[in-house]
Amino acid sequence: MWQKLKTRRLFEHQRLIVDQDDVIMPNGEKSTYLLYRSPVDGVVVICPNNHKEILCVHEYSYPLERVITQLPMGGIHDGENPEDAAKRELIEEVHLRAKTLTSIGSFFQNHRRSTNKAHIYLATDLEEDFSLPADNEEQIGSVWVPESAVDRMIKTGEIVDSDTIGAWMFYRLWQKSHHE
Repeated sequence: MWQKLKTRRLFEHQRLIVDQDDVIMPNGEKSTYLLYRSPVDGVVVICPNNHKEILCVHEYSYPLERVITQLPMGGIHDGENPEDAAKRELIEEVHLRAKTLTSIGSFFQNHRRSTNKAHIYLATDLEEDFSLPADNEEQIGSVWVPESAVDRMIKTGEIVDSDTIGAWMFYRLWQKSHHE
């Protein structure tokens, strides 16, 4: 087991916290370990339609300096549970409300440096909902993409977002378990 001796907060911002821990590793050596996390976990929402298409969003990624294709997603606000966050993100990003929302899994977004988790939801029976404004940092457009094209876009590197890729794997496994 690792033993934590001391934690130093190196940086704190509303979107990012960076800590450095002094630790004793299982082999008895002392070391420092850098951890980062968002103050909140996240949700990823998969919206299939009856034509074997998935709703994707095109969003500008400032660090990458380009528009990327991803699934609707976002952070869980204080006092919000993951399901409520998924509902809110869907309305904010694509102006849709899901009559049915099903949890299909979760994963740690970077287990080596963070405890942040992405919760994955399948949203079906969709209807328009313009009750919430969009996040002012997000410039989003949406498009329905054939499922086979999502597979190809991941394989060819057109989809580069790790949360989308991880959620897509859960969705494909969910499909397999529900169609056998």
